[in-house]
Amino acid sequence: MLYCEKCDVSLSGSAQRCPLCQNALSGQPEEDVFPALPEGETPYRLTARLAGLLTTAALAISTAVNYCFPEGGWWFLFVAAGLASAWLLIGVAFWKRRNPMKAIV
Repeated sequence: MLYCEKCDVSLSGSAQRCPLCQNALSGQPEEDVFPALPEGETPYRLTARLAGLLTTAALAISTAVNYCFPEGGWWFLFVAAGLASAWLLIGVAFWKRRNPMKAIV
């Protein structure tokens, strides 16, 4: 266990300096309890990429179908607006996830 004499704090892990005062630590370092996460990786990255792919595919398919059958008007714009509003809703919900009632208001 590592020990900072200045702060009188015991630390676990393999740090070389005290996180409070940046003083050198004495003692034997231990193995880190938690594994290190790879940099740049987030737990929701795959989900966001898959949702983006599905959104793009839905927009491309609706545009192609509307182009093949043009007598119905430009209804693919409604699909695009619906997808954009869904992304906006999910983005606001994720941004305000700590206080959902405030986001609803």
